[in-house]
Amino acid sequence: MKIKCHNQTCQHVWEYNGKLPYTWCPLCTSKIPISKQLGGEFVENISKDTETKSIKSPIKSRLKLWLLEHPKFNFYNYLAKNDLSYEKGANRINPYNLFRIITSSIRVLPDFILFGGTRSGVMTLTKYIQEHPNVYTVRNVHFFEYTSSNKVEWYKRHFPTNFYKNYFKLKHKQKLVVGESTGTYLFHSEVSKRIKEHIPNVKLIVMLKNPIKSIYSRYYVFRNEGLESSSFEDVIKMEMERIKIGDERNELRINNPEFGHIANFNYLRHCYYAEKLKNWLKEFKKEQILILTNDEFNTDIDKTLKKTFEFLDLPNHTIKNKIKHNVGKYPKMHESTRKLLVDYFRPHNQELYNLIGKELDWDK
Repeated sequence: MKIKCHNQTCQHVWEYNGKLPYTWCPLCTSKIPISKQLGGEFVENISKDTETKSIKSPIKSRLKLWLLEHPKFNFYNYLAKNDLSYEKGANRINPYNLFRIITSSIRVLPDFILFGGTRSGVMTLTKYIQEHPNVYTVRNVHFFEYTSSNKVEWYKRHFPTNFYKNYFKLKHKQKLVVGESTGTYLFHSEVSKRIKEHIPNVKLIVMLKNPIKSIYSRYYVFRNEGLESSSFEDVIKMEMERIKIGDERNELRINNPEFGHIANFNYLRHCYYAEKLKNWLKEFKKEQILILTNDEFNTDIDKTLKKTFEFLDLPNHTIKNKIKHNVGKYPKMHESTRKLLVDYFRPHNQELYNLIGKELDWDK
């Protein structure tokens, strides 16, 4: 069947023969739900087919799982090719590649790290920044969240060597700026401390999105993947109730930073931006942090990129390919729900405005 991307800046058409209830546009990576077009029978057939396959080969499934849990013993890891095109997209760099392991001690740490709110446009901004000829960026390493128990040498395997960075400067008469883009670093309370320990002089770029738009977008991502069955209104009310219970009964609170970060259904709490940014401002100077908003980015892409390049001490560069990435398509939100959320987030937003010294048009 032919699929057309709903992203207005993309509109790519391609043939889809997969078995999942959703797919991604190969051009802009926007997630396209398929199950709605084909009905429940499609999803049912997928689950039956998957179940049948797993029954047929339990040994193979166990072996795959064991190799995933023990990557050092996975022979295929050491055969991976180092294709530079990987580094321009999602993180496909293999940290268990033999050459990268041997050279980890002479590899650099990033000059900047990019992260932000849920569905805030971090991927699109990263794609644009990567078009600058003096930038080398890797996406979604997640070292300072899930894999911080690894040694920093593991992290360094994702980046170029000191030799290459010096060679680049000698050849082009300009420095190479190395970066990591992992959007979810904003939410984990320990990430700022971990980064400060290893890269105290790193530059940080934060992209924030109107919390109401962010929550609605995230909800439909989960909904389209089959992870959320309740209505948006019920989801919001249930989380408000959970927050209220936690505030009133301290014995029910889970004081584990991993829980608050990983739990999928923190729609509201992940948009307490002032609370999140305070953790970063405790560890880093204001001069090290550039705060951008999705609204200003969409209004004037070139201006936002110029500001970003100046922050990174890079010459300005005009981006040719301005396709937005990872774009969703959702029905209009009920006005009563919008008003509820505007009132809910007003004090949280005001705290953010006071913190960054800037008013945003988010309370309408």
